[in-house]
Amino acid sequence: YRVQAWNAQGDSNWSTVQTTTRPAAPTGLTATAASDTSINLSWTDVAGETGYKIEQSNQDNASWGQVTTTGANVTSLSRTGLTAGTTYYFRVRATNSGGDSGYTNEANATTTQSPPSTPTGLTATAVSESRINLSWNNVTGESQYEVVRVGGGWTLNPGADVTTAADTGLNPGTEYSYQVRAGNAAGWSSYSSTVSATTQNVVPGAPSSVTASANSTTGVVTINWTAGSPATQTAFDVYRETFNSKRSRWGSLTSIISTSGGTYTTTDSPGTGTFRYMVVARNASGTSAETMSNDVPVTSGGGGGGGGGGGGGCKGKNCR
Repeated sequence: YRVQAWNAQGDSNWSTVQTTTRPAAPTGLTATAASDTSINLSWTDVAGETGYKIEQSNQDNASWGQVTTTGANVTSLSRTGLTAGTTYYFRVRATNSGGDSGYTNEANATTTQSPPSTPTGLTATAVSESRINLSWNNVTGESQYEVVRVGGGWTLNPGADVTTAADTGLNPGTEYSYQVRAGNAAGWSSYSSTVSATTQNVVPGAPSSVTASANSTTGVVTINWTAGSPATQTAFDVYRETFNSKRSRWGSLTSIISTSGGTYTTTDSPGTGTFRYMVVARNASGTSAETMSNDVPVTSGGGGGGGGGGGGGCKGKNCR
């Protein structure tokens, strides 16, 4: 380069000539994934440069932007803060006071990806006799989840960032256990801790075929019944009702025993008189309708105790 001045009288002499040279384009650019979030770059040094400019694109040869620079004679760089499992493209050029060189070849690499961390905060909540709702905390880097019922029988694969699920069609009054894990292209996390919930019970059906018969020698009354439908009971409550012959009406109900849900018979020694028995099924959700036996006269035997349990006065809405 040279410069001269001029005006209306003419031109000056030329300045001394000054020469400058832009650096040559670097070569041999390589890109190597180093981790989930970093890619290492390297290239060949060129003479006369005072630094390098590094450009990056997330698309091949499109939307380039300068992301960093280096000092003189630096021929490697680690790009950090990248997204796991993502392909990045790079190019480099040298620079000095004379300007920028041409670009290197383009190089690309895909960051590695590790399986996501194990989900936490799994909860299971029974919302009906046949449904349990599940929820858990989201984890980063996942593309799907797998929710399993421990022991088999049900698996669900929600998509990315979905943190709820529901297991339906379950049996009432039954405990179920669950685990969840997160996955991506690199694999699955370990399973979460196990949580459990018990579906709600259905109120049991009223007992059927309630019968009462007295032993003519001992006066012991045997009461039998059959479970209703649905048979979800955890216990049966048996009550005695005594006929008041003087007033010609039935008296109040007296509880004589509560049996287990799998017991369908009991006995009673009420003394002489005329009696009938009421059986009610129950579970944690409530009680069934009551079912009354036939009337049974007792003409012998000792007085008044319940057959194997119970005792106490009238209970609930069935008092008379």
